Amino acid sequence: MAPPPAKRPRKVLTLETKREILRRCDEGWSTARIRENFGIPKSSLCELKKARDKITAYTDDFSVASKTGKKKDRKTMAKPMHVDLDQCVIKWYQQQRGSGVMVRGTELKMAAERFGNNIGLHGFKALPI
Repeated sequence: MAPPPAKRPRKVLTLETKREILRRCDEGWSTARIRENFGIPKSSLCELKKARDKITAYTDDFSVASKTGKKKDRKTMAKPMHVDLDQCVIKWYQQQRGSGVMVRGTELKMAAERFGNNIGLHGFKALPI
């Protein structure tokens, strides 16, 4: 009996790579050339094109992550559990950095907990960074 065919290894693309693939689609690159350059099957390219709006909206909404270096490596589009709290912390962080203040992880964590209590999430504890 012949052994079953080997499965192709799953390739998970970063959001930055997905945006690059979509950009090349917009520029008129052929699907074969895109698939060859990025090493993805045709079905994955079709799924990316279908999810274009979601990918674009997510990466635009959380663009602050690019300033902290986290956006480059992100592969999933998980939304924060408390979107309003997340937006408060992002705005605070941008204000601090705009004023030239360096923000350490512990300060960010304390700010998140303070904002969480202010918006009614009593006993909220931020995860360590």
